[in-house]
Amino acid sequence: MQPSVANVPCAVAHHATIALLTAWSLVAVPACSSDQGSSAPSPPDASTDAISLAEASDDQPVAEQDAVEATLGTIGVQELHDALPAKDFLLINVHIPYEGEIPGTDAKISYLDSDGIAAFVGPDLDTSAVVYCKTDHMSTLAGEDLVARGYRHVRYLEGGMTAWQAAGYPLENNP
Repeated sequence: MQPSVANVPCAVAHHATIALLTAWSLVAVPACSSDQGSSAPSPPDASTDAISLAEASDDQPVAEQDAVEATLGTIGVQELHDALPAKDFLLINVHIPYEGEIPGTDAKISYLDSDGIAAFVGPDLDTSAVVYCKTDHMSTLAGEDLVARGYRHVRYLEGGMTAWQAAGYPLENNP
């Protein structure tokens, strides 16, 4: 259930673009100078800088490469239902007050306890997690907080437990 890493090459291209723009500014800015008598140092070869910067980005920790790519995703009721038998993600009920839970739920932690949710998910920013509540308001807030902390594989259940039940699926421990 991990999101695609298809965007990783974009991060490399982004770094290469920055290197090219930096090299261009070293050439263009001295040429625009009104002091024609001074000689500006020759700029580095732009193609070499772009390649070395792109190669250097491969050495960066993955967390630094993907940090800007972290976004809160969604999961539909049917997709969640189909994923539960081979569950490879944490399923967290963040609704308050407690009104039951989807079968397979790993924890129930109030959406207001963002530190508790993050502690439960753990320090690995690549941990996959799905948060849900009754509708999806509280889970959106909880999910946004996890993404703001750097977690890259966080989704919330569209429509929450209300949509889950409307699709004909039961809740456990429903008061």
